[in-house]
Amino acid sequence: MKPINIFYLLVLYVVLQLGWWSYLLVDLNKDYYETKINHILTQEQTSETVSEIAWLKKRLNEKYLMVAGEGIVFLSLLGFGIYQARKAYLREFQVAQQQKNFMMSITHEFKSPIAGIRLSVETLLKRDMEREKQTTVLQRALNETDRINFLVENILTATRIEAANMELHLTDIDLSKTITDYLQTKKNF
Repeated sequence: MKPINIFYLLVLYVVLQLGWWSYLLVDLNKDYYETKINHILTQEQTSETVSEIAWLKKRLNEKYLMVAGEGIVFLSLLGFGIYQARKAYLREFQVAQQQKNFMMSITHEFKSPIAGIRLSVETLLKRDMEREKQTTVLQRALNETDRINFLVENILTATRIEAANMELHLTDIDLSKTITDYLQTKKNF
């Protein structure tokens, strides 16, 4: 059973208990005041007893209103708490989903350069190649290790930023040079 379902079952239990205790309080007050009123009715009816009966009936209605008011306040607070708990649960679920997606992306991003390095090393081990071709294959492997290093640095930078341990120093960059360098790097792969 999912934790959110257990939470909702507990909320249902609390609401049912509130209803049950409210019923018991109302019933107990009703029995108490009716017993007092019946006792007064057995006595001789005077203006004092009539006013006392009216006062007891008024008190009984006040007790009903008190139970209803406290129930409404409790249900309101419970509803607000449920809303906040659900919002927090959904936020945590979304963060967990983002972490899962991040891990899948990172895994994929690391597997590609590692496979390229492996292919380059296996090629060097299994084939007799000219020095120029060996250099090309080794350069490709070095490019792949640079790519892995770049990924690791990006992850560490993101972690530092998230942990607020890194100060950002904004600088101007030449976007066209950055794009040209990036395209040149991709061309070498």
